[in-house]
Amino acid sequence: MLSVADDCLAADRGDPRVTAAASILKASALLARGEERTAAQFASAARRENLAASDLFTATRIAIVSARLAFRSGAYGQAISQSDLAMALSDRTDNAQLRAVSRRTAAAIRGHLRIGGQQRIANEFLAFAIKTGRPGLEADAYNTVANIWLWSGNLSEARRHTDTGLAVLVGDGVRHQYVTALLYSTSGEISLAAGEPEQALTDLDHALELLAERALDPQPMAEVALARIQALIALGRIAEARTNATEILDWLGERVPQSRRRIMEALADALRRSGEPAHAYDMLRSASDLQQHEFNQLRDQLHDQAETDWLTGVGNRKCLDNRLAELAAGGHSAASVFVDIDDFKGINDRFGHHIGDEVLMLLADLIGSEASDQDLVVRTGGDEFLLLITGSRVNGAAEVAERLRQSVLKYGWRDISPELQVTISAGVAAVAAVGQTGELLQLAGRGLSSAKQAGRNQVQAVSPDSEPAHLQLRQAS
Repeated sequence: MLSVADDCLAADRGDPRVTAAASILKASALLARGEERTAAQFASAARRENLAASDLFTATRIAIVSARLAFRSGAYGQAISQSDLAMALSDRTDNAQLRAVSRRTAAAIRGHLRIGGQQRIANEFLAFAIKTGRPGLEADAYNTVANIWLWSGNLSEARRHTDTGLAVLVGDGVRHQYVTALLYSTSGEISLAAGEPEQALTDLDHALELLAERALDPQPMAEVALARIQALIALGRIAEARTNATEILDWLGERVPQSRRRIMEALADALRRSGEPAHAYDMLRSASDLQQHEFNQLRDQLHDQAETDWLTGVGNRKCLDNRLAELAAGGHSAASVFVDIDDFKGINDRFGHHIGDEVLMLLADLIGSEASDQDLVVRTGGDEFLLLITGSRVNGAAEVAERLRQSVLKYGWRDISPELQVTISAGVAAVAAVGQTGELLQLAGRGLSSAKQAGRNQVQAVSPDSEPAHLQLRQAS
């Protein structure tokens, strides 16, 4: 998949549809290899390119990958929102395979978080997978349903679904060895939960053998290895468990820290109970160091998230306040473009909040396309955004706002939902030197209010000593 994406990107001749599709394909392949940071970069590139292409299939795949990335980074609210959006967009395509894959992501996220809806979504995944006539996807769906039964403690239903999934692949398991490995992994965990470590070990060994041939995504490898180590410990084979733990930890390197820590903790507990306190201490110390590393990463993520809007990924009000304070301290000039979606409540009421969320995310991207590296895009709340431009006069910022208004008006919103149309109103202001941090926002807010009162879908500029003024190019061509 990665080589196909690279070939498409290399052969691209400026077609945003091709670039967007290839970028999200590469993001998905990188995510499967555990390269989250690079995958996120390609997902962002795909979203930018798809602003011009406005391809519904690509938009759905972007939402799927974004949901998985958000889940792995711990942004669970965003993961749920993106997975809901992926399902809604996939339903617009009437493509059974895309509808199945979107539900696989949504069911997995909800299942891991133990929140409502996972059983219903998993059953929908299974129904759409069967409809595609693709054995691998159908078997994958049976595995997803089995995992949800396992998490709920219903081992008999979990076993029934893994057995059915394996039966679907009879005679075709070689071509679908990754899904076969997942089914044997789930089967092993079921046996382990049922107190049958010998059977668990047999299934987990088979799963590891199949996964090792792919050696791509470290997450399933780590989970299978952990279950296998737990089975060995249950059988009293501590030395073998220790050897296996060392091997898998070496192979994982710096990847999937949570799984690595769980492996260390499981082995440390076994070593302590088997009378090897010194070795148990060493393993616990390593686990503790890793936990501290996880904490440091989480702290950095929380710091970033504290200044980031969880839905759109742009800055939030705290981020804006900090930037305005910096500008005020340096006496810098600045301009602001205050943007509000016209009748956003009507969009939510008519099309649903999942479509409203997609509108917000796409608007954030459209604003970002007008921003330079020195500018700041912020979601100030609800459906309001602000573009902070440093060193710009009001006329320059007003031209940016008008280009943005035209871009929003002409965007292919109907590709997201039939009859959907989005317009914005904007207020623009500039000051020679930022003083009180609220001054610039108040001026732009006056312009925005005037644009709304004058009929919406227009831009009005304000200076400190003047009334709001319409732009001459406020009407769409």
